Amino acid sequence: ALLAIYPTGVRALNNLGDVYMELREYARAESLFHRSIEADSTVALLFNHLATDQFNGARYDEAERTLQARARKFPAQQDAEAIEASIEMMRGDFDGARNRSAQMLIDAGSDIGGRVEPLKMLGILSIIRGRLGEADQSYAALEELQVGAGSGGGYIEAAIARAFIDIRYRRQPARGLALLDSAVARFPLASLAPLDRNYAPLAYLDALGG
Repeated sequence: ALLAIYPTGVRALNNLGDVYMELREYARAESLFHRSIEADSTVALLFNHLATDQFNGARYDEAERTLQARARKFPAQQDAEAIEASIEMMRGDFDGARNRSAQMLIDAGSDIGGRVEPLKMLGILSIIRGRLGEADQSYAALEELQVGAGSGGGYIEAAIARAFIDIRYRRQPARGLALLDSAVARFPLASLAPLDRNYAPLAYLDALGG
């Protein structure tokens, strides 16, 4: 309705594009993101959203071209680098994705928020490559980071990743379940915001662990 009145309203175009992307209507979302960039090409976030939509639709070449267009106009930024690393991962370039993620971690310095996504990416890449010890280190560092940030939900999310490694890959369910119990004892679910309680993955791992 808003776009019927203001066809070039950037916020309306972007937000409606986000809605369609969540609905997995990627072509429809892409059209809206293109329109938003045509209306105002000075907003870097619009390029990120377009590239994310193209990535989610498995259109990796288009996503890279969007990121290249972004790079010609704006400084480097972690969200864009994370999309690049994800593209490399999906193409099987695990070394490239790891190197990029490691550089993101270095660039983040002591910024807690900036260190979260690179650590998650490094943990995932280590699991893919079968380097479970390295994955443990990434998720343990993420746990420590979340404690420092006062995020009990983030801590439990990282503990879930560590427990999954023990239960699924090491075939050590008792160890993994003990890790989960310890995490929930440290940050009781009832003390967390409802959306931070991770009920579904906790239930899944309890079932997986017997």
